Amino acid sequence: MSLVEGAVWRIGCPTTIMKLGLFTPAASGHLNPALALAKELSRRTHEVKLFCVPEARQAAERSGCQFVSLQSVRH
Repeated sequence: MSLVEGAVWRIGCPTTIMKLGLFTPAASGHLNPALALAKELSRRTHEVKLFCVPEARQAAERSGCQFVSLQSVRH
């Protein structure tokens, strides 16, 4: 059995590494589930970036994902 180019060999199966971006408001009902998802995807060796307001940086980094700051926009 050959590996597909760009795949990782784990538990006898090739798995493609995904690059994901999660966008969420900082409200806990949105942020907490997004962080749980990011943590699990990162644990599975996927590359996850969380796009959110600066106040979410520490929580994002604790989940194991990269953080991209979005500035608040006032209308």
